[in-house]
Amino acid sequence: SQWLIPYRDHVQCQKSGGAACNVQGNLSVIGGNRDLKEERSFSANFGTVVQPNRDHSFGVDFWYYNLEDVVSDPNYGALTRLEAEGVDISKFGAASERDPVTGELVGRGLYAPFLNISSIETEGLDFNYNGKVRTGVGQFRLRFQHSHMLYYKTEALPGTGVTDQVGGYGRPQWRNNTT
Repeated sequence: SQWLIPYRDHVQCQKSGGAACNVQGNLSVIGGNRDLKEERSFSANFGTVVQPNRDHSFGVDFWYYNLEDVVSDPNYGALTRLEAEGVDISKFGAASERDPVTGELVGRGLYAPFLNISSIETEGLDFNYNGKVRTGVGQFRLRFQHSHMLYYKTEALPGTGVTDQVGGYGRPQWRNNTT
């Protein structure tokens, strides 16, 4: 299927400069891939809960996930950066149709199938508190949940290098919820 996907097109930026270097919606085709491998994973979780009385409890958990051959749509910005550097993006199953002068995507645009992105490795800590206070007007409950992601390492495309994406879009280092 064909979509307008927001990313920086590094090829067009290199050829045209200026506004072409901004993140913008670019015509892209997302498709299946018969060569996908099955995802594999390992996860571990270790934690404890302390409940000093029936109205209060405290918990802490350490978690770790390692996923291999993760199926995902590729990072389109990374694909165009590699293309601008002269890398043959067909080795990722991708292809682009471009205006030879401006570098603008035309026709089908950028085609990139789902891929086995090499890996995701992440770990963190969760803390929580649950409490209840009884008063003459009723019970009041307090729940505090805090998660701290220590790292989130992944590759945009296989062989392009692992980066830690904690603090990036959708991967905050801290998540908190109080009710």
